[in-house]
Amino acid sequence: MAKNRSQGDRNKKIILITLFVLMVGVAIYRFVLEAPAPKRKPDASNSNTARTVSPAPSAPSQTPKPSKTPRENEAAIQQEIANITPLDFSIPNGGAGNAAPGPRGNIFAFYVAPIKVELPKPPPPIQLQFLQPQSAVAGTPRRFTLTVVGQTVPPDAHIIIDGRAKATRRVNDTTLATDIEPAEYGSSRTMMVEIKSPGDPKLFSNPASFIVQPSPEPPFKYTAYLKLGNWGLFEMSSTKQISRLTVGNTVQGWRIDSINEKEVEITHLQHEIKRRVMMAEKK
Repeated sequence: MAKNRSQGDRNKKIILITLFVLMVGVAIYRFVLEAPAPKRKPDASNSNTARTVSPAPSAPSQTPKPSKTPRENEAAIQQEIANITPLDFSIPNGGAGNAAPGPRGNIFAFYVAPIKVELPKPPPPIQLQFLQPQSAVAGTPRRFTLTVVGQTVPPDAHIIIDGRAKATRRVNDTTLATDIEPAEYGSSRTMMVEIKSPGDPKLFSNPASFIVQPSPEPPFKYTAYLKLGNWGLFEMSSTKQISRLTVGNTVQGWRIDSINEKEVEITHLQHEIKRRVMMAEKK
């Protein structure tokens, strides 16, 4: 039994060795025997394999051109340059926007808006510095004196208000004065004051503003009249409170001058402005 097993193992080994030898043989055959043979160069001495080489055709005989003069060479170069067609970068209408097109237009040209540089104006020859007073209340029934102070004021300088020359008094070398009548500031507005020389138009000043403020308004409504005692009923605008007033009474800076069943007359104590207030219609 053991002998038969040993004989079987030996046979297997022989078969494996035989297969390995066959595989090695096949590999050697494919690598060595089937490799392409190197190409052999033809032997020039062998008349059977030598090829007859035909001589190269000779170039046709040409007559040498005579050399050109420098002037002819330069003319030829200029002709070649003239024959070259230049690249056309033009676009329709010379480009978009407001770009100014050249003779053929240029895509690299673009519009640049001109920059306006305003140089500072030189100061006027006369320097107006301030006014006294600087404002007034419209409707005030009083004349007042306006004083104008400046530098380098010429001897013949006049005060100009809203373009109209005023009768001017020269107080000193830097101060002028004029009178403002009630009719000149009867409504709220801004008055422009200047100094000018009537003898020399080049001598003028910077303008200054004189403010005419709005007139004060009565702070109440006249709502009813009480004949007994000559009283009136007034509704305060801010609080809606009802007050009973008669001639001589004051309320918020206003004095009652007269009263009847249709209207009251009042006077502002500070500015002496007079008003008539009609009785409010009943709703």
